[in-house]
Amino acid sequence: MKSISGSGRIAIRRARVEDSEAFARLQTGNLCRVTALVVAREFHGEGFGRELMAKAEQYARANRCIKIEITSGEHRTRAHDFYRELGYEEVSKRFLKSLCGEPGSGGGTEARYHRRFMQ
Repeated sequence: MKSISGSGRIAIRRARVEDSEAFARLQTGNLCRVTALVVAREFHGEGFGRELMAKAEQYARANRCIKIEITSGEHRTRAHDFYRELGYEEVSKRFLKSLCGEPGSGGGTEARYHRRFMQ
């Protein structure tokens, strides 16, 4: 984990650059995907989210990405306004199917599934 603030409270845990065939068919170049951005409620409005997104964009540029995307739950309307303020546009919807509890999955919870298969 790399701290980006002097307090050590704000950090980027993981960043990933993707160069998928599906994306490559549409455009040449890498895509940087921010899969989670969380700032503790008591720090909202203090610039930490902007700092994190600036670091993510810096990372993306350093890795020759031509686009950066972030996903956000539909209920997070304040976050959506924040991303729009930063120049992001809403361009698509995502569809998700949970595989937890299906026959053959072990019937475990999503957290147990994640620990088992996603690490």
